Amino acid sequence: MSGPRRRSRVAALQILHQMDVNGELDADAALGMYFGQLAAGGGAIAVDEDEPAASAETGPVDRALVEQMIRGVFKNRAELDQMLAAASKNWRVERMAV
Repeated sequence: MSGPRRRSRVAALQILHQMDVNGELDADAALGMYFGQLAAGGGAIAVDEDEPAASAETGPVDRALVEQMIRGVFKNRAELDQMLAAASKNWRVERMAV
């Protein structure tokens, strides 16, 4: 069974992916959309999507931790992109898979 910190990191990655796919989403909108849907689904997320729903590990996330991670990435996105671009060879950030 995974703990709330791991589930929180999974949730943060899901939110960041959605923000990358939909460039119009800011941190607050993405968090609101995610937690609005999460609350409607019972307040738990499946950690392992390969597992059948009945056996997938679910449980609460640490919402404050998720919000801290998302807002931190959103605030420092340009700097993070620069670091990624500097570390990559022959790949522009725009070409990297989401």
